[in-house]
Amino acid sequence: GINIVIGSFSEHKEPPEFLEVISADGLETMLFPVTSAHDRSAIQKVADGLVAGKFDILCTHDYRTHVIGWMAARRAKVKWIGFSRGWTQDTLRVKVYTLIDKFVIRFADRIVAVSHSQKDRLTHLWISPGKIAVVHNAIELDRFAGIQAVSLKQRFGFPSDA
Repeated sequence: GINIVIGSFSEHKEPPEFLEVISADGLETMLFPVTSAHDRSAIQKVADGLVAGKFDILCTHDYRTHVIGWMAARRAKVKWIGFSRGWTQDTLRVKVYTLIDKFVIRFADRIVAVSHSQKDRLTHLWISPGKIAVVHNAIELDRFAGIQAVSLKQRFGFPSDA
């Protein structure tokens, strides 16, 4: 009873290659054309997509999509789940993005942390522990036991020593 749609932004005329690959594999996709990484129209485009698709939940996975998702989900009146993998402090720009993300993610309806230590970091931001679920490995490996292995390097045209 769950319909999953993978959405992505395109700052160019063509969709990102990964979106084309998963679409070819039979997954439903949505493309949100934007002029740049900071195109404010992205918020309304995602909100419109949520309403048009009659979605109940939006999941986001990084600081940029957390900001856009927070605002779009509120406009579309859907639940928002933010995934939290951790933060780095490499450059001043990354530090600013990290601060924005730490502020915005607290407004998610639920947060998925990839470890207990990340959950602890989130609770130190005064986020209720009951709002945070820890998922160490979201893939149930047993479900793929009978699937024939493929060479992803070969499939995507990478050299074998890459």
